[in-house]
This record gives sequence, C-alpha cells and structure tokens, in this order.
Amino acid sequence: MLKRDHVIQVHSRGRRGSPGFSLVEIIVVLTVLGVVAAAAGLGFRAINEKSRIAVAASNALSDLRYAQETAMTERQDVTFTVNSGTNSYSAAYSASGALLKSPLKPTESLNVTLGVKETKGVSITAANASITFNPDGIPYSPYPSGGDLAGAVTIMTLNGEMSVVLQPSGYSEVQ
Repeated sequence: MLKRDHVIQVHSRGRRGSPGFSLVEIIVVLTVLGVVAAAAGLGFRAINEKSRIAVAASNALSDLRYAQETAMTERQDVTFTVNSGTNSYSAAYSASGALLKSPLKPTESLNVTLGVKETKGVSITAANASITFNPDGIPYSPYPSGGDLAGAVTIMTLNGEMSVVLQPSGYSEVQ
C-alpha cells in the first residue's frame, strides 16, 4: 500500500510536467516560423525572377534562330533588330522592311516587347542594334561598319544576367 503523502507527491508532479506550452514558448516558435517563411518567400521570388529571365532569353534565342532559318528558306536577307529603348526586338525582311510572321501565331508579326505577361520584370540592359542573316544563314552587321562578324556578338543582355550571343558562323546560344 502506498502512503497518502506519496500519492499526493506524485499527483503534484504530474501537474507541473503536464503537456502544453507557455505563452513565451509559443511566441518564440511563431517568430522563428515567421523568419523562415519570409526567407523562403524571398528565395521563391528570386527563383521566379530567374525563370522569367531564362524564358525571355530562350524565346529570344528561338526567334533569332527563326530569323536565320527564314533567311535560308526564303533565300533573302533577314534583319533581327533589338531596341533597348522600347525593350523589344523584331525580325524583318531586309529588302522590304516587312516584319516576319510569328512562328507561333502566323496572324501576328514577329515584334516582341519584353516586360509584360510571362516576362514581367525582364528588360534588355544591353543590345547590339541589328544583325542581318544572308541567304546562307551567315550573320553580318549592316551597322555601323558592315561586313562579316569579326567575333562573337552579344545580341542582347537581359537584366544584366543572361545574354543571347551569336557566333560568326551563325551559331547562337544563351550564356
């Protein structure tokens, strides 16, 4: 048999060790969770911005290659022009100045403005004014000096992070 003192002592210990949290503990945990959530939110924002830049660079590269392909299939010069002032680029037949049709939307011209919809927050921070592809797909620079490219040319740089680069051979890539 247990003594009455002993039972009381065990019961009082149970109260002190009862499950539950103090207000201070709850506030500390919520503060830590808030800091972690804020850091994660900033991380997701940076990832989202990088993905928008990558999408814009990939699309510009595809459009540049499309301009080159059109020059070869249509057997006429095609000029790819980048305008950092309007945050846009376009491709047109050099002789007539008529814009190429968009490869994805044939009812629209290939005239792309960045910084809207899926490229929100993306801007052209550096650009070469224009590059022309001859009927063999070889790029040359009509302005200012004209002639074949002496080396790799950065067609455009987006948000100072990713660049569309064109080699004298006509090969293009995102760096």
